Parts: sequence; structure tokens; C-alpha cells
Amino acid sequence: MKTSALRIKLLSWWLAGAFFVWCIVAYFAGGHDYLWLICLKNPIMWPLILPLVSSYSAIGHWLAPGDPREVAPSIWVHLDLIADVLFVALGTLWHWLLGRLISFLATIVLPRRVVGEHA
Repeated sequence: MKTSALRIKLLSWWLAGAFFVWCIVAYFAGGHDYLWLICLKNPIMWPLILPLVSSYSAIGHWLAPGDPREVAPSIWVHLDLIADVLFVALGTLWHWLLGRLISFLATIVLPRRVVGEHA
């Protein structure tokens, strides 16, 4: 008889897909401040969100040097679009990697099972 470790094969794809769909729904159903709504409702992503949100102001200063009130509104729309795309792409990748990690840990921690012929 052969033994095999338990693997959760599709967990990473389910987590990444659920996050991606949720982001798309939040994008089309939410207002302009949905980025902070997602940050507060998804504590799993804090290690990824903090650098992203802190770099948001640096990108804003790069796109609009000087007084922010004198900048065309289209610059802020482009800045929001950049932040939204980065958040969705990096968040989906983060959830996929988290699913892979959970699957890997489940393979190590959970007991092995018998596969094949049963006596």
C-alpha cells in the first residue's frame, strides 16, 4: 500500500479568485474611498497594504510636484487607478501565495493517508 500526504490543491486558486472577484465587485459598487474599506476589512493583507498605502503619497508627489490644489483632477484619477490596479494585482498574488503556504503546511502537519488498494 502507498501512503500520500493530504494536499489542498485548489486552495490557492480559490483564495486568489475570491479576492479578485471581491475587489472587482467593490470597485464597481464602491465609491472613491473603497481602498481603505478593503484595507480595514481584510486584515490578512496588512503586511502588503502598509507599504502600498505609504508609497501612494510618494507616487502622488512624483506625479504632482508642488501644491496639490494646483494639479489637474485627472492626475488624481490616474493616481487612484494606479493604486487600484496595484492593490488588486498584488492582493490576488498575496492570496494565491497564502493558499500555497497553507497547502504546504497541511501537507507537513496532517497525517499521511493510505492510497490505493484497501485490504
